[in-house]
Amino acid sequence: KASKRMTGLVQDVLQLSRIAQVKPNLSEVNLTNLVDDVIDELAMRIEESDANITVSALPIVKGNSGLIRQLFANLIGNSIKYRDQSRKPVIIINAVFKGDSLAIAIRDNGIGFEPDQAENAFEPFNRLHTHGDYSGNGIGLSICKKVCEQQNWTLYADSTPDVGSVFT
Repeated sequence: KASKRMTGLVQDVLQLSRIAQVKPNLSEVNLTNLVDDVIDELAMRIEESDANITVSALPIVKGNSGLIRQLFANLIGNSIKYRDQSRKPVIIINAVFKGDSLAIAIRDNGIGFEPDQAENAFEPFNRLHTHGDYSGNGIGLSICKKVCEQQNWTLYADSTPDVGSVFT
C-alpha cells in the first residue's frame, strides 16, 4: 500500500511541476464539449457511484484545452470521490455571473468540509480527510489551482460539512 501511495505521489508531484512549467497554448475551447468528454472518460466511476450529473450550456473560452480537461476531471472526480454514502451523488455544472465576470460552478451534495478550510484545500499535500477514509495524496486541488493560474483564472471553494461543496 505504501509503495502504491508513494508511486501516486511521485506521479502527482511530477504532474504539478509540469503544469507549472507549461506555457499555455491558448485556443478556443468549447467547455460544453470538453465537459461531456470528461464525463465520458469518468463513465465507470459515475456508474459505480450512481452519480447524477447535470451540465448546463457552457461558454466557449480561450485557454489550454489539455489543462482545462485536467481541471474538470479533477473537480468532477473529487465530487464523486467525496460523496456522502447515505445519498445519491448529484453534481451540477453551470455557468454563473459573478459581478461582471462569467464563472463556471461545479456544485455537489458530497461530504463537504469546514468553510475555514477552503484556502487550505488548494495547498499541496494538504488533506482535509484521512487516508483511511479517502485515497489520494492532497495534490489534486493544487493541480486545479495551478491550471487556473495558467489560464489567468481564479479558483475558489465554498463548502458546508454534510451538505456539499461548490468549486467556482
